[in-house]
Amino acid sequence: MPKEADILTMVEWLFMAAILRNNNNGYGSSIFDTAIELARPAKVSYGSLYPTLERLERRGFLSSAFSDPIPERGGRSRRYFSVTAAGQRAMKRSESLARSIAQVGAWGVA
Repeated sequence: MPKEADILTMVEWLFMAAILRNNNNGYGSSIFDTAIELARPAKVSYGSLYPTLERLERRGFLSSAFSDPIPERGGRSRRYFSVTAAGQRAMKRSESLARSIAQVGAWGVA
């Protein structure tokens, strides 16, 4: 059985899947735009993006690095996120748990 700390929320899993969909190298708006596509028709809150990414990084499931300054961004850098090996394992454990729950069914009937 996975440890509680290894299980991801749906939003955590969604943002990590969006990063992987962006060749495991996504920044804020690219991650959010991909998450919107993956979650459609469900809604995703932009306000949840950075707190979730930072929490996942603290847990060791993501790593991040800043780009060189970008002229189009007024000389500011972008922060790129990647899913770590530990993050990919957590995603698989969370998917496995979700499948197990779905097999039992919401009402406890298979």
